[in-house]
Amino acid sequence: MVQRGALDDVQASQEEIDYLISRFNRYISQPIAAADVASTFAGVRPLVGRKSNPSAIGREYRIQRSGNLINIFGGKMTTFMSLSRKVGMRVDNYFGEPREAREAHFAV
Repeated sequence: MVQRGALDDVQASQEEIDYLISRFNRYISQPIAAADVASTFAGVRPLVGRKSNPSAIGREYRIQRSGNLINIFGGKMTTFMSLSRKVGMRVDNYFGEPREAREAHFAV
């Protein structure tokens, strides 16, 4: 789905909610209804490709560096770690000694 409104007001559409409920109900013995949905969330992902058919655009990404600025376009949440490692290594290679990326540690 193409986001047309303000980015401050991104939310799941009723059409998207209905679609997910329909897919869920195909595989679960006790179907759910819209009234069973406690909350929703949605996000916006920039796409790399032609805008004439956004549905056909894959989840590729593009990294562009211009001087000290690195821009990342596209990608997806499930591959953000490998993408961040690539960007980190580019930063290291540009600004300092090349080195292997270390495993990320997140506070719990």
